[in-house]
Amino acid sequence: MTATSVSKKRRCLAGLVIAGLAFAASAEEPAERPAVDPEAIAILHRALDPLSAAKSLRVKTRKLYDVVQPSGQKLQFGTWDTAVLRRPDRAAVEIEQDDGRKRHVYYDGETLTMHDVADGVYTRFPVPTTLDETLDFLELEVGATMPLADLFYSDLSPLGAAATEAIVVGTSRVGDWSCDHLAFRRESIDYQLWVEQGDAPRLRKLVITYRELPGAPQFGAVFASWELGVDAPDALFEFSPPEGVDRIPTLARPRGLATEDPR
Repeated sequence: MTATSVSKKRRCLAGLVIAGLAFAASAEEPAERPAVDPEAIAILHRALDPLSAAKSLRVKTRKLYDVVQPSGQKLQFGTWDTAVLRRPDRAAVEIEQDDGRKRHVYYDGETLTMHDVADGVYTRFPVPTTLDETLDFLELEVGATMPLADLFYSDLSPLGAAATEAIVVGTSRVGDWSCDHLAFRRESIDYQLWVEQGDAPRLRKLVITYRELPGAPQFGAVFASWELGVDAPDALFEFSPPEGVDRIPTLARPRGLATEDPR
């Protein structure tokens, strides 16, 4: 083999290497996308608009959340929840923790009652007269942490409107459902949603990352079932304490509302 032929082969190999690197670079650098992809917002609305329009609904949820320890280690806990809503002023939630403890919550348009089944106690206090106002009150006045509350307002558009970034990640499976995987960012949190594909899209999974909290803990939920337009009589949202169940005081007091509830 002559020196000239060796040189040609080297140049050919160098050209292949350069072409390969250029291809890799182009594969890793897709065309710039808008910060908020309209398709992500459209898919989100297809799932949320039916929830906003529903006069009543029932949803069963598996929730998981991180608790960051002083050492930085994350421990994960969870609950199984069933929530029934009847707009504009009724809600009932059954919560079962992983350790088997149960808690029930009732909202009847005037008061909120929390019943700790394991301890045999309940507490009750007055709240605003609509579900939207009560959710605001629980977060702002009581300091309750309710990651799923945004899904229970009558107007769900802020979930998309508040996003500073929104993308369609791709297709992903959640259980038996084929879903569009969406990713959003806003302020101090990232949130991902998985929306079932097909003619009746439903939200199937949600993950929230609290970027600015120590350890960046996550909250996740898988929605096992959604039922819209369910039968929801008044009795479902009322609580009559069983014999032997004691009422305990609460420090929660809404501003501008009565501070004593005689019931």
